Amino acid sequence: MAVDDGSEMRRVCVVTGGRGFVARHVVSMLLKQQTPEWVVRIADLRPTIVLEPDEESGVLGDALRSGRALYLPIDILDRAQVVR
Repeated sequence: MAVDDGSEMRRVCVVTGGRGFVARHVVSMLLKQQTPEWVVRIADLRPTIVLEPDEESGVLGDALRSGRALYLPIDILDRAQVVR
């Protein structure tokens, strides 16, 4: 999926299990990539995202503050949560 933010197209990626070991690295890799620029949706079961200190001051913290990343507390097995 691509989003037109007014200046150029950016790709959107949803990372499920977004706070797991592998997913954390995928999210970080996507956010560090500049061409194409990714908008990342982090889907996880936990109700809130808790960042480690290095994440808070790093690329993930910056992306969450800027809106380039968004945390979605959802259960992907619940169809009603996924389609909204």
